[in-house]
Amino acid sequence: MIGNESLGMGTRTHVGQCVRTWDSACGHARTDVCGHARRGEGMMASVDGRGVCGWRSTLCDMRMALGRGRGNRNHAWHARALGGSGRGALSRLEAHVSHRPAGFFVGAVCVFLCAVILVLPSPYVVESPGPTRNVLGSSEGTAVITVKGASTYKDSGKLLMLTVNASGVPGYAMTTAEAMISWFRSDSVVTPTETVFPVGQSADEYRSESTGQMTQSQNHAVTAALSFASKNLGVDVSDVSVSLNMEDVGGPSAGMMYALGILDKLGSTSLTNGAVIAGTGTMSDSGKVGAIGGIRLKMLGARRDAATWFLAPKSNCDEVVGHVPSGLRDVRVSTLSDAYKALIAISSGKGDSLPRCQA
Repeated sequence: MIGNESLGMGTRTHVGQCVRTWDSACGHARTDVCGHARRGEGMMASVDGRGVCGWRSTLCDMRMALGRGRGNRNHAWHARALGGSGRGALSRLEAHVSHRPAGFFVGAVCVFLCAVILVLPSPYVVESPGPTRNVLGSSEGTAVITVKGASTYKDSGKLLMLTVNASGVPGYAMTTAEAMISWFRSDSVVTPTETVFPVGQSADEYRSESTGQMTQSQNHAVTAALSFASKNLGVDVSDVSVSLNMEDVGGPSAGMMYALGILDKLGSTSLTNGAVIAGTGTMSDSGKVGAIGGIRLKMLGARRDAATWFLAPKSNCDEVVGHVPSGLRDVRVSTLSDAYKALIAISSGKGDSLPRCQA
């Protein structure tokens, strides 16, 4: 027995008490437990609370209400039988939008398309200040700089190499919505992807190129530092070996700071005297400091991590002037020798006389 509601009277009934079985013809009633059987006059039987059978609808209405009919007549009967509460979601939607102007639909389509665009990958790269790393310290539990074959010295200060976080490069996708938000951030730079990496470059290719640049930068730093130590610090470097360890960082811009870190370990004189000094710049085998990208963001990262001095390549000075954060003093350098002398001056309290970047 199946419990149900009386469709016409609004009273509770049990359809099993008054069941009819219909054949495929709309007007043929085969059985009627209430004792009625009329050709072409079959009615839907319902039983009120006192067990009295009543008649509410035609045979065809009954067949359609049971899900075997179709057409507007079935819809009209069903809506009437349920007092209007049986209208489906489609009918409600039709009633809601039937009197809307054309502009409403145009606007809805525009909103939908905008939402899709916002979640698609962005054709821009967003750069922001990345983490800094102390080359005199360790990375993932391993010393950044390890020197063997010569005496080494410890330093209580920090020499910070600087990084830039980049989103939207191969392997680090970013949505259009994220790029739009970054337009309004003072610590972010938004640039077209083609100005940062070649169109079509894969994540593996990008990673390989970045790692290769870092390895080459480290090799140049070791060569330049050992040459300088041999000529200027009196260190016998014939049996010296240097290994550099830095996880998850790529690019060539840390060369100068690697070289200064090696010299700090090989020399008996502290190059920081407890200060936090940051810097950036590529390094050649001959000791020349080269330009790098993202220097404004790197200055923000340096100041964020407590640096008070910033060594900047002379070739980047046009980007430095007017953008040095408060509390950070920039120093212009062109060679490893310039940078080394700057650290000696800073550690001895004579840094105020060091040259700054000029427009």
